[in-house]
Amino acid sequence: MGDLINISLLALVDSINPCTLAVQSLLLASIIVKYDKKRAIISGLLFSLTVFFAYLLYGLGILKVVSFFNSSLLRAGVNVLLIVMIVAEINGYLGAKGFKAMEMPLFLRRHAKRLLSNASSYGMVILTAFLISIFLLPCSSGPYLTALSMMKEGSLTSLGVLIYYNFIFILPMILITLLVGYGSSPKSIMKWKEKHIGLLHLISAVLLFAVLIYYNFSFVSPSQNVEGNKALYVISSPTCPHCINLKNDLKQVSANIIYVSPTSTEAYKIQRLVPEWSGGVPLMVCLTSDKPLVMIGYPSATQEKDGYFLGEEQEKEICRSQQGKEIYDGNKYLYCVLPNGFIIGNEYALNYLLEVYRNQGCKKLTDSN
Repeated sequence: MGDLINISLLALVDSINPCTLAVQSLLLASIIVKYDKKRAIISGLLFSLTVFFAYLLYGLGILKVVSFFNSSLLRAGVNVLLIVMIVAEINGYLGAKGFKAMEMPLFLRRHAKRLLSNASSYGMVILTAFLISIFLLPCSSGPYLTALSMMKEGSLTSLGVLIYYNFIFILPMILITLLVGYGSSPKSIMKWKEKHIGLLHLISAVLLFAVLIYYNFSFVSPSQNVEGNKALYVISSPTCPHCINLKNDLKQVSANIIYVSPTSTEAYKIQRLVPEWSGGVPLMVCLTSDKPLVMIGYPSATQEKDGYFLGEEQEKEICRSQQGKEIYDGNKYLYCVLPNGFIIGNEYALNYLLEVYRNQGCKKLTDSN
């Protein structure tokens, strides 16, 4: 829940950015002069949807990049970004000189105006929207990067939350389109923006400050839920459906779950302790005093059946084909232990690792590992 609140606030900050309001108004003004309001509505909605899909693609790409960073570095980066954005927005509100609020550079504004004024056909509107989405990055990259970093560190699944974030981002663009289509003029919207630009910066600063406070003091993410020196490590990828389902199942678990990317320093240390690991994800590791307890793989949401991978009988067949050992509780099959000692991931294997964590403890990685 804490993740979603922070993501929502950041999306709101991004959506009320003066750059976005100005770009949409300029496009609609250009269309109305040449055509009519019906054409303006269609063009405005097409422009908004194209920006939506462009930012969705940017987000998926950036998520892959941030997955290479460990959680402590990302957390520090998020806090720095939040503080810089708060200071920038306060400066924008006060009209201070020097360090300015997040805005489109002057040399890009000239190109943006020329592109928008030439966007006559629907094809040109789509092409212009893709180009303008790049021009808007100096205005909107701060909140977006912060949200993406929080997504990597936290427990939210990537695609669904990216869709949610970018839908909020384009809502004012859609609203401006409808207002212009049903009575308002682009000029009046630009005047309103100029009149209230200070207030928009102030609202953004307040929302960003709320995110900073909530992120550091109110919300405890899975990687921060520290219980002494105990920890369970999950090596995962933000786009892996098996990893996503495992994260969802761990959301309500009271344990110190530390999520790391396959290329992180922590993953390298784990690979030295578990040389049998070939790099597949998800991998869940409990470092016991004896030897690492490892769960490999996990059913995706579509593969999970009664807690097993494709159902009990199918999973047992897989276990036998791998010369694994079936583990039972009485007559009930629980999970499979492979010849290398790895446990094939399912609901019962996960519960077993959590039981070991609570009763025996799973050690944290140290500098000596």
